[in-house]
Formats: sequence, structure tokens, C-alpha cells
Amino acid sequence: MASLMVGQHSFARMAEKADDMMKALADKAVEYLTWYLSMDDNRFSISTREFEYHWAVLDAEVKIMRKYNSKLAEIYAPKVEELYNLYAERYERLQKMEKK
Repeated sequence: MASLMVGQHSFARMAEKADDMMKALADKAVEYLTWYLSMDDNRFSISTREFEYHWAVLDAEVKIMRKYNSKLAEIYAPKVEELYNLYAERYERLQKMEKK
């Protein structure tokens, strides 16, 4: 019984450490994505591949969070969608401007 409790404590501690690491990584990706979105149109259009890279990183991190049932997934999944939608709207607007 004691070894089971120790095992549960160890697992809980590992999950906590995983959450700490994933939160730091996800926060950094959100920071980059927000920064790219704050750029003027010229700089943003030059940086779309970098945005896509950091978005893919954040999306992969959320998938990992879901895999180990982290509550962080509930926080970052909506950010993945929100940031992608902001990107898509802006990208589409820039594409229309280039055609004029």
C-alpha cells in the first residue's frame, strides 16, 4: 500500500513538472505569435512562415497536453484557434490588398 502511495505521489509530481515545462513552452509560443501579429503589414507578410511555425509548435504542445490529460489544454486550445483565426483574417486581407 505504501509503495502505491509513493508511486501516485511520484506520478503527480512528474505531471506537475510536465505542466510547468509545457506552460513555459506554450507561453513562449503565444508570445511569439502575438509579437508577429503586432507587426506592421510589411513585416508581418515577410514573417508568415515564422508565424506558421510557432503556431504549429503551439498546436503540437496542446496535443501533448491533451495526451496526458493536462488542464492546461483547456487554456491553450482556445488560444490556438483564436491566434490562427487572427492570422487567417489578416493574411486574407493582405492577399486582397496585393491583388489591387
